[in-house]
Amino acid sequence: MFFVSPAGESRLARIFAIPLEMQPSAELLIVGSGADAKGDSGAEGLIDLANHILQQLVKDGTLYPSEYEQMAIPTYYRTAEEWKEPFTSDFIRKSGLSLDDLKNSG
Repeated sequence: MFFVSPAGESRLARIFAIPLEMQPSAELLIVGSGADAKGDSGAEGLIDLANHILQQLVKDGTLYPSEYEQMAIPTYYRTAEEWKEPFTSDFIRKSGLSLDDLKNSG
């Protein structure tokens, strides 16, 4: 998941700046969650469970309804194509960063 900061800089942009700080022979391994071509991650049940627990906390009086209403569970699971796309830019290629392998464990 990559968030955009108030300044507009994404975590992905910061990751792509890492090669500037790495030794020429270094390798960077990124492990992230993904989704299939339909956008399904397999983690949808976990989000439903978290929501159920939060609703129970409201029911129990531990969490105010207004707090629950303001909550978000920010999740986004990239498809394989979305993981590959940033590596197609000229800037990334010129930086020396490349995507050498992408594995789907699903």
